[in-house]
Amino acid sequence: MQDRRALQRVIRSAEHTIRSELPDLHSIYSRRCWTKAGKIVKDLSHPNNRLFSLLRSGKRFRSLKTNTERLRRSFFPQAIRSLNHTTT
Repeated sequence: MQDRRALQRVIRSAEHTIRSELPDLHSIYSRRCWTKAGKIVKDLSHPNNRLFSLLRSGKRFRSLKTNTERLRRSFFPQAIRSLNHTTT
């Protein structure tokens, strides 16, 4: 959280320096996460492709069972939540 605030502060100061608006950190992360997850879904030979299994409806991905906060905040559960959020 503290690192995120520091990075957002750097982005704000860069905006003042170049006198132009830059995308916020959350939108950059979401876009990159969505792109990376999309590439994994399309590549059937990717080792983590099996984590992105579709539900019976064929529209949403099965969410991962997570027991720890560390796993819950990792890339794969967040990517699946992001993909499911954009498909609804």
